[in-house]
Amino acid sequence: MIHYFLLNKTKVVISVSDVMATLVKNNEELVKQLAQANRQVDQLHQEITYLNELIAEMNRKLFGKSKEVIPDQDGQLSLFNNGNEPATPAQDEPVIEVKNYRRKAKGTKADKLAKFPVEQIEKELLISERDCQHCGVEMTDMGSIPIRSELAFIPAKITRLIYNQHSYVCKHCEQQGITSIKK
Repeated sequence: MIHYFLLNKTKVVISVSDVMATLVKNNEELVKQLAQANRQVDQLHQEITYLNELIAEMNRKLFGKSKEVIPDQDGQLSLFNNGNEPATPAQDEPVIEVKNYRRKAKGTKADKLAKFPVEQIEKELLISERDCQHCGVEMTDMGSIPIRSELAFIPAKITRLIYNQHSYVCKHCEQQGITSIKK
């Protein structure tokens, strides 16, 4: 049997046997594709099952129950003796000596600075600032304390500068029981 079709204003002649052969060929290709897809699905299911088992095992190891006491296994030595007696090393084992290390000495900064020449710099109040703020009498010097120490590098010369700050006390206020100190 022959069928006639018009395709783009041209007459196409197709026989039934040609159509049947084409359909059978397409059906065989689809069956092959389906079999391949089924194999791939089975492979993916196996992989998913393996990964789920692996995750479950990792979770058991990470979050599962743990015991501190492990039963003795045959052929395995224990780290500890059965009693409270100390372990003695075997006679044939060599003794390894470890090299001792020396630590850096502490507090060496003052020793290193002591070898430089010292220059004292005195910081005194001006005469006009030495007046007592309570009674107006001039205060007397009662001593000085070091407030800062630094190194001054002058090319080809290093000098250690120590700054001293003087403290002043009003003797007049001190006799009256009032403490008046100025730095």
